[in-house]
Amino acid sequence: MIIFLSTGLFCEEISLFKQEIFPVSNPGFENLAAGWNIKPTEKKEPMPDIIFSFENISYEGQYSFAITLNKRKATYIPRAFQVEKGKKYYVSARIKTKGEITGAIRVVYGAIGEPYSNRIGPDSDWTVAGLTFVGGKHVYGYGEPKNPDPNISYCELRLEANGTGTAYFDDIRVYEMKDYGIYVRASINQPEGKQYRLKIHGLYGPPNWYFTIYPLKDALSSGSMSNWINLADFDQFKGRGTVYAGFHFEPVLKEKFDSINAVIEFAYMPDEKCVIKRFARTTPGNIIGLMIPKSESNPENFISGFRFLDDDIIERNQFLKSLNLPAVNLKNFYLEAHLKGFNYVFSDPVMVETEIKTLKIMGFNALDTQYSGLAGVYREIAEKYNIRQTHHTFRMSALPKDPITKTNVFDIEKIRQACSSFIEKTLESLKSQDPDQIKLIKFIDTGDEIAGEVFSGIEYENGYKQYLKSQGLKPSDIRVKSWDEIKTYGSWNWRDSWKMRPTDRTAVDSCINYYWTLRYWNYATARVYRILAEEIIKRMPEVTVRVNFGPPWAYGYCSYMRGAEIWEFARQNSVTDFWNEDWLNTGGWRNAGIQMVSYLVDLSRGCAKINNAEVSAFVMPVGGESNIQLKLASVIGKGAKKIDVYRYGPAYYSPDNWSQNKDMSSGIAKFTRVLEKVEETAFYGKPRNPEVAIIWSASEPVWSTDDASMWNNQLIYLALLHKQIPVDFVDEFEIEKGALKNYKCAILSSQYLRKEAKKAIINWVNSGGNLWIDGLPATGDQYGQKCDLMLPLIGIDDITVVDSATGRSLNPQNGVSPAIITGQITLKNSDETIEGAGRKISFKIKNPAKTKVIGEWEDGSPAIIESRTGKGRVFYTGTYAGHSYNAPVERIPGKIESGYREKERKIITDFILSCGIQRPVWCDVDCIQADLLESEKGIVIVLSNYSGNPQKLVSVNVDARNNITSVESAQNGKLVFTQDAKTRIVTFKVPLDTFDFIVLK
Repeated sequence: MIIFLSTGLFCEEISLFKQEIFPVSNPGFENLAAGWNIKPTEKKEPMPDIIFSFENISYEGQYSFAITLNKRKATYIPRAFQVEKGKKYYVSARIKTKGEITGAIRVVYGAIGEPYSNRIGPDSDWTVAGLTFVGGKHVYGYGEPKNPDPNISYCELRLEANGTGTAYFDDIRVYEMKDYGIYVRASINQPEGKQYRLKIHGLYGPPNWYFTIYPLKDALSSGSMSNWINLADFDQFKGRGTVYAGFHFEPVLKEKFDSINAVIEFAYMPDEKCVIKRFARTTPGNIIGLMIPKSESNPENFISGFRFLDDDIIERNQFLKSLNLPAVNLKNFYLEAHLKGFNYVFSDPVMVETEIKTLKIMGFNALDTQYSGLAGVYREIAEKYNIRQTHHTFRMSALPKDPITKTNVFDIEKIRQACSSFIEKTLESLKSQDPDQIKLIKFIDTGDEIAGEVFSGIEYENGYKQYLKSQGLKPSDIRVKSWDEIKTYGSWNWRDSWKMRPTDRTAVDSCINYYWTLRYWNYATARVYRILAEEIIKRMPEVTVRVNFGPPWAYGYCSYMRGAEIWEFARQNSVTDFWNEDWLNTGGWRNAGIQMVSYLVDLSRGCAKINNAEVSAFVMPVGGESNIQLKLASVIGKGAKKIDVYRYGPAYYSPDNWSQNKDMSSGIAKFTRVLEKVEETAFYGKPRNPEVAIIWSASEPVWSTDDASMWNNQLIYLALLHKQIPVDFVDEFEIEKGALKNYKCAILSSQYLRKEAKKAIINWVNSGGNLWIDGLPATGDQYGQKCDLMLPLIGIDDITVVDSATGRSLNPQNGVSPAIITGQITLKNSDETIEGAGRKISFKIKNPAKTKVIGEWEDGSPAIIESRTGKGRVFYTGTYAGHSYNAPVERIPGKIESGYREKERKIITDFILSCGIQRPVWCDVDCIQADLLESEKGIVIVLSNYSGNPQKLVSVNVDARNNITSVESAQNGKLVFTQDAKTRIVTFKVPLDTFDFIVLK
């Protein structure tokens, strides 16, 4: 029997190993490169980016193989080997890491599924990395010789490293596994004399997540054990990972089991001698919840993985208790978590209570059962722990349809009737479930990552004409002779909308009609949601109504004009509470970094100003205790009052959950204790109106052929945030109404912009406004046509574009590829250089006497200029300044981005600061987000440390405007401060680890 006694991976009584095999010679590298075809890298200066070596650091013997990465990269070393087809194998290696690097092994070509092992690191001691696989062949025959043996799998083992540092590999082992499955049998002892069926319901993973199976055809009788069932025969139990399942013992007759006493046994073969785990339980109801490892799980996970769901629940509760934190009770901020599973995967209310206790320790004061309110057992137990808030989901899926086309009709009266009926039925359903839950509902969610409703029919076409008239348009503006000739450009879903744009930009009539069809489509969708909101508030006047708008980088149809534009929802009062989920983390799909959660709240706040709506935040999970604290501090600093921390879960019954993430749990628990200290002042505080506006162009993504400007806009925002410059987002239509009069400086980074908005900007600058602009300087209009109105304002002409963004994504998470660098810009006042990125705009200066050249390209031509126009000023950068700011940044998984430099940042911020704006709060350390919230109760400064390192002492300046008598840090107590008698500016110093709240009174 083959066991790992030294590591405790497998117990002696149970082994899934049949035998160890040796298809890989020199598995411990004691003979160095023999059999591995590895040539050690010559270590010389400068050190190579990738170094392969054999080191006197080993798990066993004398040597190990090491991969050292001196620059953030990913690489691997391959090794061919052979096994038999159809058999199951386990491959393991010992891995040790030093630095920000991870190591793993993988088997490809002859391994069905080409699985990865668990990933080891960073900074880990010797740890087992292992994987199971079944011998097969690559679907295209990769890795096989010309005349392969049909019984042999030709595999490749890869030793992989990713990051910066050194990964060591040693002690590679391969085992042939026994032919095992996941065999289960069950019986109930109580109640006696009953017939029942066995149902298994649970969660197993994407894409379908939930499942229900009846593994036995025949009914069972109390007291008799069922036959063995191989769960590996069901797709839900195949692969790797864990299934969270409830075993339902359902009575055959129309009766109810108030409680059961049941036995469930698992074995790796249908034999008493092969039983791995036996569960016996008496439980209220008829459902026993279990965690079950899938069929391809690693042997150690398979043997130890069969557990009660209770174990998972109790472990979480005990972990939170072990933090020994004081009690917390947030009274004003709304902090919501999610729970679900009762009557799905378990029937014992004690499990609900244990989870609610855990959430109470963390500081949550609102609870939702996965979009479905708070009813029955959950409500009763939640109220016991003083959790009396929830939200509910009213998502209407059936609009009136055309009987022939089956698409939605835009008949307002029919839509209102449908919405009214839907709301009435929904409320009746809630009352029948639990009438006491209705008073707990604080807001209604009417849509999640919504797309535009697809309309057609005569009402929609007639509505289009009425909409165009409401916009002040005439038939001639659409290039037709009469209203009778006007029809929408088409009708599509959001995925097809960008594909339908005219490919021939010279077909101006098509381009115009396409643009207005998009605008009308957004108008129509927002109108439906407005009707739905009105019908809800008519019956529940105390609630707010929200839609979860997807972030522009992930779901362009929500923030952009693809059927459900957020600005149109504001103009029509279709929501009264703005939310936007972030899906930002410090690894993988990170986008510009987790600080961009502030971007979403600021975007929501810009929209909310239009209809005086509330601003809230949908905060997605992120690894690292400090990272979740930074997200929470950032959204509060930007003015969010309701926070939905998506989604506690828990693991046993929720996709996308974080319930097993101890960093998240402890981070939130510690954060709420700090927030509670300042809650009364912070909750009533609001951000001061910014003096800087970022111009939001809905026209830009309609005609843009790449994502360069989208990311550039966000990176510009980030540079401003790093210099503590608060901003508003203002869209084209608000600018046309004169919104820029409220700002001293505006920022524009779009190629396409409505012509009327350009005229408003020109008038504003000539009247004394200050415009910062970069990239392609609004050279197109809303119809995708050339429009050089802005060039005289900037003071340039004869533009030539060198484009390196074509055909590639400029997503910051990918770093800055040398391929997007368009040249070097030398700054004339310092001789420093920065890199042009994404595009290089060459141009001529129209009036040198009124133009100051700030930076030049290598050939001496102007790259950055500042000019005067009328009473105002314009600053122009002939490249993407945001991408230039991102050029030196290092992105290490799990950490905050670092490497932002002042020389790139000042291209964005120096001009803006020179416009006479007054920052509400500013620091002597860049990359500290500093937000001010003020009310009659005082001022709260929210400090979020995005510098990447704890700061021993940060000097903070606050434009208090009133006399201040005390300054107190929630983390550090009372602070010494000074206040200038004339300017009322308060100055103090404070240590800053991750975040802090400073109260000024």
